[in-house]
Amino acid sequence: IARDNHHQRSIASLTGNLGNSYRLKQAYTQAIEYYLAALKMAQAMDDKYNIAHWHNNLGVMYATIRQYDTARYQYELALAQYQALHIERMVQAVIVNMELTLPQVD
Repeated sequence: IARDNHHQRSIASLTGNLGNSYRLKQAYTQAIEYYLAALKMAQAMDDKYNIAHWHNNLGVMYATIRQYDTARYQYELALAQYQALHIERMVQAVIVNMELTLPQVD
């Protein structure tokens, strides 16, 4: 079972990395598709860290394509997950991403 779990984690990671490659090529729709697939795999394994990670990446992508409400939602999911895991450096990373990519509300 452990070997299967490791195999599934590797596939999920590679899937997300394909999303990163598409992001770098500015093929944002494809990046989102791969991030969503990696997220689904992380959720199936209850991999809380990577669930948060892919939500954060999705937040960046949705902000990039100016879907700000969806971006904010993804960031909030990532933030809540990292807070639950008590990973302060990642909580701060999500907050910085939100400040850099979302329009400021006065």
